[in-house]
Amino acid sequence: MMVVRWCLPSRASPHQTQTAAQPQHSPPSPRQQARKRSRKHTTKNTRASLKGSHAPGDRNNKWSRIQSLMREQRIGVLALQESHLTEAHLQLIHSLYGRRLSVHTSACPDNPNSKGVSFVLNKECTNVRDVKTETLVPGRALLITLPWHKDLSITILNVYAPNDHTENAQFWLDLAACWNGRTRPKPDVMLGDFNITEDAIDRFPCREDHAPAIEALVALKAQLGLGDGWRQTNPEARAYTFSSPGPGSSSRLDRIYAKDQIVRTAYDWDIAETAVPTDHSLISVHINDQKLPYIGTGRWTTPLFLLENTKIVEEIEQMGRHLENAIYASTAHRTLDDNPQILYTKFKREVKELLRKKARTSVPKIQITIANLQRQLLALQNSIANTADEEAAHMESKLIRDRIRHLEQRRAWKAQRTTAARYRLEGETVCKWCTRTPTCVKKNERGVLRLPLPPPRQN
Repeated sequence: MMVVRWCLPSRASPHQTQTAAQPQHSPPSPRQQARKRSRKHTTKNTRASLKGSHAPGDRNNKWSRIQSLMREQRIGVLALQESHLTEAHLQLIHSLYGRRLSVHTSACPDNPNSKGVSFVLNKECTNVRDVKTETLVPGRALLITLPWHKDLSITILNVYAPNDHTENAQFWLDLAACWNGRTRPKPDVMLGDFNITEDAIDRFPCREDHAPAIEALVALKAQLGLGDGWRQTNPEARAYTFSSPGPGSSSRLDRIYAKDQIVRTAYDWDIAETAVPTDHSLISVHINDQKLPYIGTGRWTTPLFLLENTKIVEEIEQMGRHLENAIYASTAHRTLDDNPQILYTKFKREVKELLRKKARTSVPKIQITIANLQRQLLALQNSIANTADEEAAHMESKLIRDRIRHLEQRRAWKAQRTTAARYRLEGETVCKWCTRTPTCVKKNERGVLRLPLPPPRQN
């Protein structure tokens, strides 16, 4: 899977494409219409290989996990390969998840149950109006142009290259021909399952891939002006997105290429495991508007869930009573080190330290375990070349990835069970959980709200 966590900088010129047909839904409410008017300046893009569609109506199917993943991680654009979506599947997905997701797909005309590339758009953080799609190679390459912020738009190419080396090389030549003498806009981002690696470091054991296929891909990249953002950000790092079963090889087949101006401002190039049942890792990036000024991390605030912890509230109240007694005692003998202002400053500092400590210990154990395994995996992958027994180290890294994937699926299953239980208790009732609304977005400012007043009457 590939994700683009969103924002696109380039201005795409108008081009001849077809707008993907979408099933009819009920008209959006005024709140939904207002939410669509404003979109974020950044977006998260992702890529994933589904390897099968599964039944969308099943509670534990892949599409249920996909919509949960996009909601939790605020993913704007998700690119899928091997989606295997038929028209019936597409209609069912929109009927079940159409409130949050918009799916655009290109299926194999001869066999819709094989191949297939798709884009999944998150309606909560992506403008899905006037989206244009064009199939370049049926079931293999899909081009999409999305409106973004103000007059900006972004063009993304989703590819699923053939596994055969000869067909792989011809695929890149066919794609390059799509821009020969055409007014079709060049993609700002190209992502997908390339089924080859450019460098030996991207495979284990290290080896060069099929030379004609690499040359054809490099020529296409040069023609489109694209570069491997993850490799430019991590020039010496080792990471893999696909591993063969057993003690086989591993490779970074899934990549995100982008234009230089995008790579310079993009961040969080990541390869991670997810709860979505797939044999490939999820790769993602945050794409940022180049015109957006630098925004820092901001100041620390108290996590809201701590305010619902009665033990913490009682502990802070006890600290407040001690503060009151200390302030009363300091009024009689006020000094530079013992006065109400100094005592109150000390109290605020102690409360902040207490809340930070409680916030760290309140993180679920499963998330702490996943974070520790991810750090262990990163260190192990980058030290494989310096390890005496490379095969054993590689096998250990595969076991860690499997462990992370299992924990992610377990965490998602628990969250799904909790949501289902709460819906049975409070669903369709007048309660805070059922009637809560998304955070209000800032509306576009208007310079003039009313006509100017008429001039005063002359006597």
